[in-house]
Amino acid sequence: MKDKCSQPICDAGSSAVDRLTSLIAVSAVVGVLVSIYSALAHYGSAPTGFCKINETFDCDLVNQSAYSEIFGIPVSIMGIAAYVVIFVGIMMYAQNQSRKLLDLLLILGAGGLVFSLYLTGIEAFVLHTWCLLCLASQAAILIIAGSLYKLQKK
Repeated sequence: MKDKCSQPICDAGSSAVDRLTSLIAVSAVVGVLVSIYSALAHYGSAPTGFCKINETFDCDLVNQSAYSEIFGIPVSIMGIAAYVVIFVGIMMYAQNQSRKLLDLLLILGAGGLVFSLYLTGIEAFVLHTWCLLCLASQAAILIIAGSLYKLQKK
């Protein structure tokens, strides 16, 4: 008995899933790296001169503000943890295609995006200053959340 799906169509669907999975994994790695650098900058262990362009773009101002920590934990450390969980989760999903895992990842990605939008609002309306590292992290979580949503619809 022949398979219900013709091979090129099955391969196309599979490669779309593979591409989304890879995009999520790469974005999570970028998020980890940016968050590590941001955490090091928060503690004064990494140079941030490239990010202190003018009054509008100043990572130090953002990274040292009262909004850079929650209960004494730097937001960047929380970002590292979230991106690592997303990376491990998407690697597990790539192996077993578990819908429950994908649903959990989507919740985590959406939550990360909402939190990122909150922080973007702080930068725009409270601090009136942008952090290039934060913007890179925001781009990473936006790509992750969007890709997870698209992946869940497949």
